[in-house]
Parts: sequence; C-alpha cells; structure tokens
Amino acid sequence: MLSSLDPHTNFFTPEETKAFMNDISGSFGGLGIMISKKGDYVVVVSPIENTPADKAGIKAHDKIVEVDGKSVIGKSLQEVIKKLKGKIGTKVEVGILREGVPKILKFSIIRAKINVPSVSAHFMLTDKIGYVRFAQFQENSYGEFYKTVKELKDKGMKGLVLDLRYNPGGVLSVAEKIVDLFVEGGKTIVSTKGQNGKLLEKYVSTDYAPFKDIALTVLVDNGSASASEIFSGAVRDLKRGVLIGQKTFGKGSVQRIFSLPNGAAIKITIAHYYLPSGVCIDGKGIEPDYKIKPEYYPYQMVELIKDNYFKKFTDKYAKKYNVGQNYKVNPNPFSDFVKFLDKNKFDYKKRFMKDTVLADVIEKKDPNWKNDILKSLKKDIEKQLTFGIISELKGEKEAKKYMLRDDKAVLKAIHVLNEKI
Repeated sequence: MLSSLDPHTNFFTPEETKAFMNDISGSFGGLGIMISKKGDYVVVVSPIENTPADKAGIKAHDKIVEVDGKSVIGKSLQEVIKKLKGKIGTKVEVGILREGVPKILKFSIIRAKINVPSVSAHFMLTDKIGYVRFAQFQENSYGEFYKTVKELKDKGMKGLVLDLRYNPGGVLSVAEKIVDLFVEGGKTIVSTKGQNGKLLEKYVSTDYAPFKDIALTVLVDNGSASASEIFSGAVRDLKRGVLIGQKTFGKGSVQRIFSLPNGAAIKITIAHYYLPSGVCIDGKGIEPDYKIKPEYYPYQMVELIKDNYFKKFTDKYAKKYNVGQNYKVNPNPFSDFVKFLDKNKFDYKKRFMKDTVLADVIEKKDPNWKNDILKSLKKDIEKQLTFGIISELKGEKEAKKYMLRDDKAVLKAIHVLNEKI
C-alpha cells in the first residue's frame, strides 16, 4: 500500500524501526551511506565522512545495482537496506553504476558500527578565517556546533567557511536552531506546507544570534541534502552568507514517523519544506552563488582507493618518511608505492583496463602501457600518499589541512571572505 506513494514513505518492521531510530541518534551499524529511491534505482544521497563506504570511494549519486552479486534494480528501499546491513565485521560486495564509468564498479566493504560526529574537523585557515566541516544534523549537534564556532571566534575568527558537502541532512529542528545562531530575530527560516499548500509550521528566528557578526560562506555539493539544504537556502535567502560549490541534492519533503502497537512503524511524507523566498527545493536542489566544477578521480584511481591500497601502504611504511615545510614528503613515496602494488600482485590489466578489447589493442600498440597509466595518475597518487603519511605522522587534523590547500571551493570561500572582513 505504501509503495504506491512517494519513495520516502515506508513501512518499518520492529527491527527496522529500531535500526532507523539508531540512525538518527548518531550511532548505527552498516556501511555509512544515506540512500534514497529514484525510479528503479536506489541512489546514494551521500556517504558519511570517515565511514567504510566513504573510505572505499562510494560517491553521491552512485546507483546501487547489485548487492553480493545479485541485482537490486527495482527492489524497494527497505529491501536494499536490509541486504546492505548485517553483522558488524562482515563483508558485503556492492555493485555501483557511476556516471562516466562504462561498467559496474564493485566495492567490497566491511560493515562497521557507524559513529557519526557532527563536527568532523575545525581549525583556522588564516588568522581571521575559520573552517568547520559539519557532517550531519543530529539531535546533539547544536551544542557541539556552538562550542566549536565559539572556540574559533575566541581565536579571532571573523569569517567562517562552513563545509556542508556530502552532508545528507538529519534533524530539521537542529538545522533551524543553528541558522538562528547567525540570523537576527524575526526572520522566517523555513516553513512547511501540506496538502493544497496549507501552512503547517513556520520557524522564525529569535533575538539570540551570538554569531551574527561572523561573515559566512557555505560549501555545498550534490551530496548536500535535506536539512543541509534548508540551512544553506535560509542563509542565502536571508542574505546572511553565500553558497559555493555545486547544485544540492534536492530532498525537500517532510516525513513523520507513526508508531504501531507491535513496535513497527510507518514513515509518511506529510509536507514539503519552503525556503524564506517561498521556493520548494524538493526535486530541484539549490544552485550555489559561485559554481565550482566538481573534480572526479579516473576509475583507475577508484580501483586503488576502494581496496585501501593507500591506507595499507601508509599504515606500514609511513615512518620511513619525513614531512617537511609546506607538507613536502621526503623521500617521494611514489616509486615505493608502485613496488608495493607489484609486491601485492596488483592486476593492472584487469583493474586499469576494464574494456578487454581496448586492453588488447593498447598492449599491442604500447608495451609500456602500465607505466604510462601510472605516470598519468602520479599527481593524484602522490596526493593520497601524502595525506596518509601526514595523517600517520602529524595527525588527522593536519592531513585535512593539507587536503584543503588546493580545494577550489575553499580557496574561493577564502577570497570571498577576505573581501568582507
């Protein structure tokens, strides 16, 4: 009965209800992805940062077409969730269709208990500009966020780069309260309308706005969904900050959970979100003020990332290297990494040339094809190795700082903020 309605309306068994409630409270078992149904496909809304799916290389808008070698095309969202979840420590193979990649990408992922901090990184980018990576809006996020921004403000922060990329949303009321920290009183942050456009709720900002003087930029992408879109849209509509990145996901419907006597539940779409401008984002998303073209790794890099070759290498050999000024690693780890792949019998032909006909042609025309491909990937490989070595030797915070140095969205945000502060 419910499957005849929209993709976000679902029935939960008692076991599924318990798992869902664990999801929104911030601790659950699984792969670490938020997913939605679009037509016959279950689509990744966003991988959650530092989870098994994220580390394996799963991306927003990936289509899940196989689980453990069996097709899930046409299956319900709950059927796919049930197949993906399992005992912690067990392995699941996920087949992915990705735009621009001709064949199914297969990821072997170990299920884990997913603990999701709201703030996964925060530090000063310059003496006046701070950075906060905000991963998800959870029930305990407000206090964590307030404490983080207050800490940076006390260090002299005048402008903030708030990173909501791959933030799948979460609890709407928390997003509303966090917007309120930046906005003067009496402003409509978000409203919800039900059937026939009837106004159901309206959230208006209070006079408590401790961060109203902080210049704000918000980074978004196609994995920013739901509550993160509400936050971003309100910031932009109320002229409180600018958005930088790519068009957001476009999930703007409201679901309410109704408990059943036996512990089961139904989650039903009852309304849509509307931004202060009166726009409904559902199915549309939000266009940023400054568009940054997304950068994608070639599938050969995906093959190296998804089986943790970089992590395995840096876990074992990081102490061989030194991190100098400007994050320069000495000696250069590239050649050692290639030897590591050879030692681990990495199948270059199978992994780097998925089209067998093309592979045969390339082998005949270019006997040095393997080195040519590795040479073309050298810059990306070195970046991943440097990140891993810095993480091992200097800590994750310094590693994240390194990765942001040439992040085009962050560089644009710094430029925008420097003109405002």
